[in-house]
Amino acid sequence: MSFYVLRIVYAAKVGVLLRLAKYYRVKFTQEIFSRLLPACFMMPFGKYSLEIQVCWEKAVILWLCICRLWVLCIVKRLRKQDRDSIMKYVNFHRQPSSQAMPIWKWSVELVLGFLLFVVLYGCGGVDALIPWPYARIGVCLLFSVGMLVLFLSWTRLFEKRWRWEWVSRKDIRWLPQGFLLGASLFVIVTAVLALARCYEASFHSPRWLSIIYWLFYFLYVACSEELIFRGILFRMIDERFGLWWALAVSALLFGFAHFFQPNATVWSSVAIAIEAGVLLGVAFKYSGSLWLPIGIHWAWNFTQGNVFGFSVSGSAKTASVFDPMVCGPELITGGAFGPEASVITVVLCSLLALFMLVRLGGKRNSPAAR
Repeated sequence: MSFYVLRIVYAAKVGVLLRLAKYYRVKFTQEIFSRLLPACFMMPFGKYSLEIQVCWEKAVILWLCICRLWVLCIVKRLRKQDRDSIMKYVNFHRQPSSQAMPIWKWSVELVLGFLLFVVLYGCGGVDALIPWPYARIGVCLLFSVGMLVLFLSWTRLFEKRWRWEWVSRKDIRWLPQGFLLGASLFVIVTAVLALARCYEASFHSPRWLSIIYWLFYFLYVACSEELIFRGILFRMIDERFGLWWALAVSALLFGFAHFFQPNATVWSSVAIAIEAGVLLGVAFKYSGSLWLPIGIHWAWNFTQGNVFGFSVSGSAKTASVFDPMVCGPELITGGAFGPEASVITVVLCSLLALFMLVRLGGKRNSPAAR
C-alpha cells in the first residue's frame, strides 16, 4: 500500500513541476511583455507607467529566475524521462539551433567553421618544435582545451547560446566510456590478427615519457578531428537535412582527409570512411555528446600505435609497449597503412555502428521519446 502512495506522490510532484515550468515559460515569453503589462499599466498610471512597468518587469524576471532555480534543484532527483520532459520547459530563453538559421547563415557557419578549425588543427603541429618532453605534453593539453573553448565560442557566435551541456558532468561521463570502448575495439582487432597468425609481439623496455606524450597528443588529435567532423560537419547537416545525409557527407570527407596520409590508398580511405566516419558519427548521434566519439577516437589511436606498435593511419611507428611483427595478406593486416585498412577492422566497426543505429531507433520509438 505504501508503494502505491509513494508512486502517487511522485507522479503528483512531477505533474506540479511540469505545469509550473510550462506556466512560467509561457508567462515570460508571451503574456507578461506582449499583452499583460501594457494593458495593466499604460492606461491607469499615466506618466508614471513606464517606471512602474520597468520595476514590475524586473520583479517578474527575479521571480521567474528563483522559480527556475527551485525547479532545477528538485528536478535532479527525478527519473531521467521525467527530468527530460521538464527540462525542455525550464530553459525559457530562446535557444536556436542551426536548423532555425537562414540557409545563408547556416552555410557560413558550416564552411567557415570547418575551414577555421582545420587551420587551427594544423597549427597544433608546433609542439614538434619544442625540445622538452614535459613542455610538449603541456602544449598538447593546452591546445586540446583551447580547441574546445573556441568551439563553444564559435557556436555561441552563430547560434546565440552557450552549449554548456557539452561540458556538463552528465556529458563528460561519456569520455571514459568511449575510451574503454575504443581500447576494447582495438584489443579485439589485435586478438583476431594474432589468431590468424598475422601478428606477433614481444615486450621490451618502453620509453614511458614518450608514450605519455603520445597519449596527450592523441587526445589533441581526437578533440580536433571530432570537433571538425562531428561537432561542425555532422551536427549541422544532421540538424538541417537528417541523419543519413550527415553520415554520408561527414564519413566521405573524413575518409578523403586520410587519403593524404603516408602509405594511403583508395581502399584505406574507403575503410576509414566506413569504420571510423560512420561509427563515430553514429556514436555522436547515439550519445548526443561529443565526448563519446572523442573517447573512442583517442583510445583507438593510442592503443593502436603506442600499445601494440602498429602504424596509425600510415604514419611512422612511435614508442610502444610491444614490439610487433606483422605478416600476412594486406587485406587482413592493412599493409603499411596499418590495421585501419584491414577488412577485420571494417567488419567489426560496422557491426558496432549497426548495433548503435538499432539502439538509436529503439530509443526514438520508445514511449518516453514520444
